[in-house]
Amino acid sequence: MTSAFRATRVRRGLTQAQVAERARVHVNTIRKIENGTTREVTKQNAAHFSRILRASIEELGLKVRQPVPRSIRVRQLSVEQRELLDDILSLPAATLAAVREAVRAIREEQAEGKHGKKRR
Repeated sequence: MTSAFRATRVRRGLTQAQVAERARVHVNTIRKIENGTTREVTKQNAAHFSRILRASIEELGLKVRQPVPRSIRVRQLSVEQRELLDDILSLPAATLAAVREAVRAIREEQAEGKHGKKRR
């Protein structure tokens, strides 16, 4: 099934890369929107896509996510880092718990490696 976003983009004669460049997002963001992996976008990105594709947010099939307060530090992340953070935050609670545990384990291993306490 073709997404409304993709159909509009193709009808306007634009590539994924062109939309991404004009919206100042990574091309993977466009791919994820079109294949349904990303279900919600920021208000700012929705407005960019609407302007670029000359269609309403509703016509593009986009759902605007509620803004989440972010620290200054998050604003300093690269586009790829922000996308990763958005991907992680959109995971179901059980999966998020597994990711959190994996990160904890990696940090623990790194700390042990720095102090010369490598596991055997």
